Amino acid sequence: LQVTTPFRRTIQRLKPPSMRMLHVTDTFLPKVGGAEIAIDQLLRAMNKLGADCTLLAQVNRGYSAHVDTPYPLHRFPGAQSSRWAGWWIRQHIRRLERATAPFDVLIGHHAFPPGYACVEHARRSNKIAIVYPRGGDIYEVSRFRRKPAAWRKLTSALTHANAVICASQAMQELVGEIIAPAPAAHLTQIPNGVNIEELQADTSTSRFAEDSDYQKPFILALGRTIARKGFHLLIDAYAQLASLDRPVPKLVIAGEGKELENLKRQAAPLGNRVLFTGLVQNADKRYLLQHCRFMAAPSLEESFGNV
Repeated sequence: LQVTTPFRRTIQRLKPPSMRMLHVTDTFLPKVGGAEIAIDQLLRAMNKLGADCTLLAQVNRGYSAHVDTPYPLHRFPGAQSSRWAGWWIRQHIRRLERATAPFDVLIGHHAFPPGYACVEHARRSNKIAIVYPRGGDIYEVSRFRRKPAAWRKLTSALTHANAVICASQAMQELVGEIIAPAPAAHLTQIPNGVNIEELQADTSTSRFAEDSDYQKPFILALGRTIARKGFHLLIDAYAQLASLDRPVPKLVIAGEGKELENLKRQAAPLGNRVLFTGLVQNADKRYLLQHCRFMAAPSLEESFGNV
């Protein structure tokens, strides 16, 4: 088909401009966690597909704000209290729109405060708001359940959003319980994605490649070493397995968090049969994933873990 230049120009003029999408989160890299990694991976994938995405992320205390991203990244300081957090984030959304241009779609990662801020801003400016609960914000152990005002705002965000994205069936059921009755079309289930090509890449530069402890089959547990990830239960189970009169692969726990030292003390009686690597990234993480005999994911609560 031959398309003349004038005709092509006419089509380009008639083609609607791509929607500007603003993602908002209260936690992001370089802090390493499931939500932080999933949000970055999502924006990278959308950016690669040609979507016009911008990220507005809160500065995490104790972490540098610098992160190299292929999409625009803007930062805002955290609010002093959850009581004002929704209003605080809305102020920064408005400031960003004044500095750039209005956004057509706002996507809040975590129902509160980012999701609530996006919904309230969208209601006042006739925009589309999508809420993406990430788990910890709506779990039974969520700190917001103990704060009536914050929980009302979280529930309002889930109720009045144009759509709520859930990473798993369990998350969808939990959201449905919070805002029951929830119209079926209101909840959309989209599992977290992973970059397969990246995970299959070369691992020769890994620090584990020449370590004899990692040349034999091993069991892998990967994630933040916090209570709800259930690593303490895994160590208990492994201790029972190790007590049997037969060879048992070593257990490798990869990750860091506030429970790490407690887990090391718990595993001390097992000697070098339990290995702790600390935080793993890039080639080190790929090596463990590619060479483990199998993986154990003992989480007590999980939306749809990246692991």
